[in-house]
Amino acid sequence: MRYRDVMPVTNPLPGDFACVPVAGQIGRLIRYAQWLDGTGRGNYQHAFIYMGGREVIEAAPGGARRRTLHTAPLDVPGALWSSGVIDLTSKQRDMVCLWAEHYLGTPYSFLDYWALTARRLHFPDVGVTDYIKTTRHMICSQYVAQCYFQSDVKLWPGRWTGYDTPMDLANLIIKRRDAPVAQL
Repeated sequence: MRYRDVMPVTNPLPGDFACVPVAGQIGRLIRYAQWLDGTGRGNYQHAFIYMGGREVIEAAPGGARRRTLHTAPLDVPGALWSSGVIDLTSKQRDMVCLWAEHYLGTPYSFLDYWALTARRLHFPDVGVTDYIKTTRHMICSQYVAQCYFQSDVKLWPGRWTGYDTPMDLANLIIKRRDAPVAQL
């Protein structure tokens, strides 16, 4: 699926997340790293949590930060939103936002992509998981997944949240959105 084919979300709620494409060299590097680690060649290299009022919290170089969207949320180019696909209770939405606030300032590390790639290529685990866990930093998708996990929302039951990439989150949204509706 190409990002231009994504229908915009007109009303994201606090606690929803979005996956978005990243332009330029950084986007190409992340896309390549995701391809290496096995999550595909899709066009989603970043994820953030919507806090309401055009505010998002995202993991970024320099540490997790709060940012104001310059356009209405529905106008974020190429955004793939979790709205209407991943159901959250009011309490879970509040908790996701609280955890996002809690993790503000958490350091970012591009090295997590390489650690994830080593894991997915089945290199011997010479501390890859420990590296990701103990250095107390998160890439954007790990940030989203960790906030959801802490809020008792298991995006992937039985899977550790540290193994997540932006394409993992995007693929989850696409898979759930395109899943057939159960017959009653």
